[in-house]
Amino acid sequence: MSAASFQYSFDLTLSVPDNNLVIQKRVRLSRVITEPIDRLYTKIIAFCHSYHPDLEFNTGGGDPLEPALAHRDLTADYITWIDIGCPSYKKLSKPVRSHYAPDVRLYFFRDGHKNEFYTEFREWGAEYLSRITCYQIEPEFLEQLSAQDQRTSEWSVTLLEGAIYLDANGTSFDSLIQKINLVELMANRGGISPS
Repeated sequence: MSAASFQYSFDLTLSVPDNNLVIQKRVRLSRVITEPIDRLYTKIIAFCHSYHPDLEFNTGGGDPLEPALAHRDLTADYITWIDIGCPSYKKLSKPVRSHYAPDVRLYFFRDGHKNEFYTEFREWGAEYLSRITCYQIEPEFLEQLSAQDQRTSEWSVTLLEGAIYLDANGTSFDSLIQKINLVELMANRGGISPS
């Protein structure tokens, strides 16, 4: 039996001045009752931050090793592979070790995700870690945003110089989207050498 889920709808206006990009798009997502709201919002932020017209959300009905968002080519190989939080070793190994070399991105949304990543991947060398682009979404920002928890939302998102400016249903929020160097993260915690 599948878990109960709720439908969320976002009317997005996305502006990325550095790329001369302005788009309007309606996004509909299902949220399983066990999925935290901050994770759902991180998916929407990751979609905006990594926007491509062919980027799609995982519908949740398939393989648990599938990423949260993906862009595939005509042969179904990944061009972009995006996951939210710290994935399992098994889940992340496939795209990172793939000879197709997709653009692999992670979006951490909790303070503990860095520690989880270190524990799960401390044996990986710089060769694999350097194939992953990782970002940290500020947990406090998501906590403030999550207080709204509306199933139908209008979001106006501007991404500029590593920051996000978000108007959600008439309330303004802003935060940094910090890029994390995973090679340095692991080296600083006693893992691999950063060379």
